[in-house]
Amino acid sequence: MGDSLTKIGFLTIGQSPRVDVTSDIKDYLKGLKIVEAGALDDYSREYIEERLAPEENEVPLITRMRDGSSIRISEEKIIPLLQEKISLLEEKGVEAIAILCSGTFPEFKSRVPIIYPDLVLKSYVAPLISENDILGVIAPLPEQEKYIKEKWLESVGRVAIEFASPYSSTKEHYITCCKSLLSKNVKAVVLDCIGYSSSIKRLVREITELPVISTRTSLANYLRELYL
Repeated sequence: MGDSLTKIGFLTIGQSPRVDVTSDIKDYLKGLKIVEAGALDDYSREYIEERLAPEENEVPLITRMRDGSSIRISEEKIIPLLQEKISLLEEKGVEAIAILCSGTFPEFKSRVPIIYPDLVLKSYVAPLISENDILGVIAPLPEQEKYIKEKWLESVGRVAIEFASPYSSTKEHYITCCKSLLSKNVKAVVLDCIGYSSSIKRLVREITELPVISTRTSLANYLRELYL
């Protein structure tokens, strides 16, 4: 039966395998065969820090290395690396490829559908936020503020942003972020990074008592709808 499962490519902007993601949403993925690849799979930390780190005027992203540590990279510099891995996943016979990042990317060349979590998140937000509502966003890096604000203001009228690393921030820091968003009267909260876990989503929901849209679980639900 294993060979008959639908193959879905998981393409991370960091290094594969993303055990943090797949273990967290394994119940959503029953019935799918996940094939993983990462833009940074072929590179050492030293190479990445020297050649792929964000420079001024480049969009900074944070991702996970194979050893569980995090690293900052330039969105612009990894685009060609992602395209290479898309070709690799196609050769492995996947029926679709999910980008494991909520960043805004150009349209990649592919023979199979590419699923962009950024677009999935916006589809969840649209019915919740009217023109006068404020969308709350939790994102990883303060350096992303301009990028995050511009991205969400394409879809909503107003946005309030707080920053917490999905890989190193404490529970107390998330509580502070949530209280700050509540003080700004946000209508819903988006966890704008694939690194935010289900437990973080539950914590934010418990504190805010608002709808919370997670990149990780919204992508998993989307895949279930399409392929199961």
